[in-house]
Amino acid sequence: MDMDLEMENSFTKRYIFKSLMLLSLISGLFYFYMNHIDFISSALAYNKMNVSNIGYTFLRMFGGIFLPVVFIVPSMFEYGRIKLARAGFIAYGICHLITASWIIYFLVSKPASDILSQAKVLEFLKEGGFVYSITFWDTYGLLGTVFSIIYGIVAIYTGIFFDRDKAIAKMLVLLLFTLRILLPLFSNMLTEGRIFSLFWITNNALQIASQLLFSIAIMIAGSSNYTWIELVWDQLATAENEYTEQ
Repeated sequence: MDMDLEMENSFTKRYIFKSLMLLSLISGLFYFYMNHIDFISSALAYNKMNVSNIGYTFLRMFGGIFLPVVFIVPSMFEYGRIKLARAGFIAYGICHLITASWIIYFLVSKPASDILSQAKVLEFLKEGGFVYSITFWDTYGLLGTVFSIIYGIVAIYTGIFFDRDKAIAKMLVLLLFTLRILLPLFSNMLTEGRIFSLFWITNNALQIASQLLFSIAIMIAGSSNYTWIELVWDQLATAENEYTEQ
């Protein structure tokens, strides 16, 4: 009886997990449609699709669209989800590092001393179409770059350890979401003495919602008494069949 109840609870968690992932995907798609279709078209029109902007575009796609898709694709892809999830997190982190690449362009084209001038950095970012820092971290300049590097490294580590240990995977996913909120808050308190700007909230609300739903789903999946892989990657059917045969 206890085994039946445990199995039923695990299946219930699986369906909740899938539903949250689906909502995360929908939120990410709405975000991408509302914020980035115009961005991509204008960047192409003004010939500003540089390395940093390409990384920025793929960053939003990986964070809000690709990762949830990995967990709700048809069962025919069941055994590839572990690799896809790991690749998604790693790509997510790499995109963060790429979007910080504007500083390389700056140092190549400007004197190193100019990096200390907020006005010169702001002018360079606007002229070059490097919009990543202001929309993601609510700041231009070095803080946004440092935060992007930190976030990228954590995302890459999440991909590396995602299928190795349930506790570590949960901790890293939760850390990613926490950093997503705290780093912009910390940036604003340091530079402008305020919390979030309305601009930042309107540009990131759906993306934050997508990541929140994704994080909750992972936390629920990780609370299962079954193994981490069995619940997250839809392999409970095998366990049920084995139990029935016994």
